[in-house]
Amino acid sequence: MGTGRRRVILDTDVGGDIDDAFAIALLALSPEIELVGMTTEHGDTRRRAAIARKLLRLLGRGNVPVVAGRQQPLEPGQPAFWGGSEGEGFVTTADVAAEPVGDAVAFLREALRASPEPLTLITIGPMTNVGALVQQAPDLVTKIKTLVVMGGILDAGAVPVHHEWNLNSDPLAAELALNCGAPLVVGVQDVVKSPTIGPTERQRLLDAGGPAHRGIVAMLDRWLAVVQRAWTSMYDPATAAWTLGWPYLKLEPRRLRTVLGPDPVERRVSFPTWPTLRPPPGGVVRQRLVRTVFEPPDPAGDGVQALVSVAHDDAGFIAAMIDRICSGRRDVRSE
Repeated sequence: MGTGRRRVILDTDVGGDIDDAFAIALLALSPEIELVGMTTEHGDTRRRAAIARKLLRLLGRGNVPVVAGRQQPLEPGQPAFWGGSEGEGFVTTADVAAEPVGDAVAFLREALRASPEPLTLITIGPMTNVGALVQQAPDLVTKIKTLVVMGGILDAGAVPVHHEWNLNSDPLAAELALNCGAPLVVGVQDVVKSPTIGPTERQRLLDAGGPAHRGIVAMLDRWLAVVQRAWTSMYDPATAAWTLGWPYLKLEPRRLRTVLGPDPVERRVSFPTWPTLRPPPGGVVRQRLVRTVFEPPDPAGDGVQALVSVAHDDAGFIAAMIDRICSGRRDVRSE
């Protein structure tokens, strides 16, 4: 029997940028949804899965399945980038060693087939697992209620395409997933970068006092040391919170075109402190880039139709997110 709540799977590259951890905590503690599972992708996916699993356990949601996914992009010849600080100060070598080798794409296939109702897939990292799902089982696209994506750029003049991270970490997977035919909600980078957290929110988490809160702060501190700032953007939870029915993300219909460049170009992927964290040589890779073009919706419904973020209530969202995470509890029995 259904719960009446949206059934959700989160696909994440948790471990580097701290916003994935906030998205996990927000979804795990939200009674508005039924969290069916989590998958990880890009780089050392077992380590990412160990991070997600430990955070869920500390949040009292150790019953949520976590499955490690594909390590390398679908894009031919493109390596996964691995910063080196992922989970530092939070997971141990033993945690990672205990994490089983997983098959996230198989998990997604089985979950979609078994679900009594369509599932919502939230992807807040490179879209490798979802792209592989579309390649392997295109018939299951009809079982996706909504594909919620953090990625792409709305205003091409605001952010250079090579600065877009998620889609361009696996351009082929993004091309496959965004054009698969599933209903799309897209939190674009240049809109959902605006909600930020800093010292005030960090202190709120410390004051909450739970082991999950302390773990999130440890990962937050490590990330802020990497980017050498006192604040950081909440791209991922701002996008994922749409599934909760929260009012902070303003969406408008657009027609989406993806433009996959035919030739590799240089893309800089280094941060100031990454010389100690195994960056690519010179902080530069050569790869194809995928560009998102959002146009007015077609009255006839032709092309890929999407709901796209155009504005965000930053103060309202940050207050609601921190309140929810600091409460450390849900209002319905865990699934």
